[in-house]
Amino acid sequence: MSRVHIVLVNWNGWRDTVECLESLFRLPENEFRVTVCDNGSTDNSLAHLVAWLEGDETAPDGAEQVWSKLEPKRHRAPSYRVVTSSDAVDPQDSPLVTIVDGQWNAGFAAGCNIGVRRALADPECGFIWLLNNDTVVTPGALRALRTVMDQEPDVAVCGSTLLYYDSPDTVQGLGGQFFMDKARGVHIGNRQRLADLPSRAEIEKQLSYVIGASMFVRRSLFERTGGLSEDYFLYFEEIDLATRLLHNERNAWAPESVVFHKEGRSIGSNWALRPSDTAIYYISVNTLRFYRKFHFRLLPLAFARLVRESFEALRRRDWGAIRIAMLATADFVLGVRRTGAVGIGHPENSRIRLPSHGAQGSDESHVNT
Repeated sequence: MSRVHIVLVNWNGWRDTVECLESLFRLPENEFRVTVCDNGSTDNSLAHLVAWLEGDETAPDGAEQVWSKLEPKRHRAPSYRVVTSSDAVDPQDSPLVTIVDGQWNAGFAAGCNIGVRRALADPECGFIWLLNNDTVVTPGALRALRTVMDQEPDVAVCGSTLLYYDSPDTVQGLGGQFFMDKARGVHIGNRQRLADLPSRAEIEKQLSYVIGASMFVRRSLFERTGGLSEDYFLYFEEIDLATRLLHNERNAWAPESVVFHKEGRSIGSNWALRPSDTAIYYISVNTLRFYRKFHFRLLPLAFARLVRESFEALRRRDWGAIRIAMLATADFVLGVRRTGAVGIGHPENSRIRLPSHGAQGSDESHVNT
């Protein structure tokens, strides 16, 4: 049986990463490896992760409603190593967990791609599971994803049933649906009860992309694309990947792959309330970049979305959101790329000027867009 490589990106979130790893260690399968890519954390994440793997720190207390659904004990003891992103990969030296010191925050996709490249260097790797570090997986989550992939060779990317960690019987999303005329994506099934899930066929008729919190990807897709597009920094990576599928490839949903997700932990967003400035900025600028790349003639629709949302912010007297939308639009027009937090409290975030592109310019989410 081919091996699964599970890739997590950590940025100042070692407690969440520990809880995710603890759930992975309780999976019944043996044929998987985990790569944790640290994106230049400043909270001493690497030291905390190593201490925990060596048994010096206990796992943070998880929500009782979530952990009651997991296996009571680990199925295997963790072995680990710490490497840098430039270290060569030796498939024969294959501990359960590899921690990669990425040294700086290059964005979600770049962090994932470090793990993707290491996975592709393993000839036994058949699938790559991109998993948010603020998730907890149930014992049948991996098995359900593999079953879909093994039985349906045209599936290139398969997603899970994402439930709210703080409300574990409520659906966060079963997949993503993107409305081209509104330049907006939504999570299918959001706020539905777990007991009332629609059929798989009904969901997959609406499915535009797999939500990035849990993306199970066939090796051949990443061999062809080289991984996720790194030009977005945050959000739209999964929509970009879905747009690049070939005519004989498709997205799918594995209903029994249940994953609990702590929404918006790394950027401080609560999507039931107002998104953070950082979230508003990257969704706004990346909507424009996505349309420029794939749907240049429809780019006015993307601008129209920003105008609509600015009027809505004006109605709420949310001057901060208006300023962020204006900044996103200016950066898109001027070819400026930002990395890291964006907002009034983060005036010194990195800025990189991008080359200008036409309709077929170079490559430019994993929550509602």
